[in-house]
Amino acid sequence: MLPFTSRSWQSVVDRRLGGQTALLKRQLFGSRSSLWSAIILQPQTGPDEEFDLRYIMVGYRRVFGEVLEEDRRVKPLKLLVVEDDPASLELMAEVFTSLKAEVRSVSDSQNAADLVNRERFDGIFLDLEMPNLHGFDLARRIRESSWNKSTPITIVTGRDERDTMKQAFSIGATFFLQKPVDRQRLSMLFRTVRGGMLENRRRYARVPMQTNVICTVGSQTLRGVTWNLSQGGMQVEAGGLQPKDTVRLSFRLPASGVSLEPMGTVVWTKENRQGIQFTNISSQNEEAIRKFIAEMEKE
Repeated sequence: MLPFTSRSWQSVVDRRLGGQTALLKRQLFGSRSSLWSAIILQPQTGPDEEFDLRYIMVGYRRVFGEVLEEDRRVKPLKLLVVEDDPASLELMAEVFTSLKAEVRSVSDSQNAADLVNRERFDGIFLDLEMPNLHGFDLARRIRESSWNKSTPITIVTGRDERDTMKQAFSIGATFFLQKPVDRQRLSMLFRTVRGGMLENRRRYARVPMQTNVICTVGSQTLRGVTWNLSQGGMQVEAGGLQPKDTVRLSFRLPASGVSLEPMGTVVWTKENRQGIQFTNISSQNEEAIRKFIAEMEKE
């Protein structure tokens, strides 16, 4: 079995799918969450590459847990596919749509660069060799954008050099898939990355929530109301909060009544509202917020 606690590259062979080689890389998201990157390559052989690709999913589930039934009921993932080859673009759009994703297909990388600054996507798939704007340059713009700086990026390319892979990850790519692609490989890739995309969406998704909140700053206690909530923070209306204040929050989630007491920092103030980013939150509180957001997404 693969040593999934290692941060180094691991190589496995999927004999069920013709001996394709996959590389794994662990990436950390915040202080607790992490994600395995799967890089699916052309067939290779070697005495030390005798693992089965199912272990990718074993490691993946160790990070995120088994796929929850509630994940099947949330709204479809919103994907951006950027590919200048019409046949490949059509194939990827068709496969992802058949897997219940909402797909935006773009053949011009420059248009895609403008789009990522206007809309948030749950996942982005892009080719490297494109006119107007190279895939690496597009990936850099995605990571610099306010809307998609954390969106998982999958590089889909015919290039298989190790330096290309290293460069892709160095600029923020999450996954790497080598061409040629077919329905089976695309379906396997989508099912592998789906959980990570949902997790990332929940980290940044804000859902409306109005409830009383107590904000403690040093010896000062302020009372207010909440406006919305995400896994990373919340917006409140509590007079007296100032940017950079360290604050202990105390509130209850509607319906469940679960009590939460995270620590946070005031990152912005505007008129009567303040934005607070969580800096210290228990695993129980994180799970309660995740479930609350998941329930709100269903409505």
